[in-house]
Amino acid sequence: MGGWAERAGPRKAGVVAASCWFGGLLISAVGVIVHQLWMLWIGSGVIGGIGLGLGYISPVSTLVKWFPDRRGMATGMAIMGFGGGAMIGSPLADILMNQFRSATSVGVWQTFVTMAVIYFVFMLGGAFGYRLPPGTGGPRAGHAISGGIVTRVRVGGFSISLDGFGAGPEQSLENPLGKRGLELHQWFFGTRTFRAMTGEGGGSDGVDEAHAHRSMDGFGAFILGRNMFGPIRGPWLDESWKGWWGDNPPYHAPTFVLTHHPRDPIEMEGGTTFIFVTEGIEAALDRAKLAADGRDVKIGGGVETVRQYLRAGLIDELHFALSPVVLGQGELMFAGIDLPALGYRVTEHQATEHATHIVLSR
Repeated sequence: MGGWAERAGPRKAGVVAASCWFGGLLISAVGVIVHQLWMLWIGSGVIGGIGLGLGYISPVSTLVKWFPDRRGMATGMAIMGFGGGAMIGSPLADILMNQFRSATSVGVWQTFVTMAVIYFVFMLGGAFGYRLPPGTGGPRAGHAISGGIVTRVRVGGFSISLDGFGAGPEQSLENPLGKRGLELHQWFFGTRTFRAMTGEGGGSDGVDEAHAHRSMDGFGAFILGRNMFGPIRGPWLDESWKGWWGDNPPYHAPTFVLTHHPRDPIEMEGGTTFIFVTEGIEAALDRAKLAADGRDVKIGGGVETVRQYLRAGLIDELHFALSPVVLGQGELMFAGIDLPALGYRVTEHQATEHATHIVLSR
């Protein structure tokens, strides 16, 4: 349930954890009263176990967001909290059983009920006390916990025009980004990162290079719309087309392509494998998170793919490079999208001769 807990947010996960743990202990109490062992298994074992699991991953997830560079410490703090709770809960249960013991009862079911109430109060207090650091998002932020490591969903190095177009019109084999689309990316082409990607040396340093490097670094998986993979529409007539980038694409990681038409995966040089997903954007993201193995997932475009993930509230951070270009027509990035209502705010902005770099976070 870790994926659900991350989409729902720590408070909701904490409330569900408290409710399951509370309900499980009450069911166990009833099981003791009616002498039914299976009710103990279901109550404390299954329902209470779900509450215990959610009660563990929600603080770990939250702590890791506060201490992204000290993940082991954050996880250790949560485990220490569980140990401290056991140090209190175990002797308290013993005291309560002695208190409730009588000639006709050993005090177990009364202890279950009392402990259930105590845990419920404190767990609810903990759930409503959760606070996320600025820029890490809330419910449905798309974080995933894998061994205590946070997987974020990011858009990086996405160029748009002054009038809001992320690609030009009439995409074709001759114009992969639509007519005049290449003009949006002039800030990128001169950087050291781009020149290294194309096998060249040299290139610029500075702000443009820093954002270019960041836009390709730290990702364990990528998600692309079908237009980003190629200009072909409809069913795959043959398997000759393998992307825009030749035999060694720049991704070097599992790359999931959204499509309505199935196709077998394509293994390329340099570690890139194109995997075609027909089940929709959330299925693609779930698979990408697993493949990323704790690293970030990049939504690589095109425009409509980014818009779909934005509307679904599944993106944690977006870096746009606002180029000094007016296209007049093409694919609009923000039409009908209310970024503040989705929880996004500007967290970084830097201007250079070639672009204004803007980072939006939740």
